[in-house]
Amino acid sequence: MITKFEEVFDKIKTHPKKQIVIAVAHDSTVLEAVLMAEKLDITDYILVGDEKKY
Repeated sequence: MITKFEEVFDKIKTHPKKQIVIAVAHDSTVLEAVLMAEKLDITDYILVGDEKKY
């Protein structure tokens, strides 16, 4: 049973990394979440968004 938030990430790391597509990747909140997940090394990304808005 998972009782701490950190245990969620420990469980995720036991599985192979997946590649996901991130829509609206020009949004600062979305990019912040991507950077946090990147630090945890839990997935690979394809970013889709408006480069001019970034």
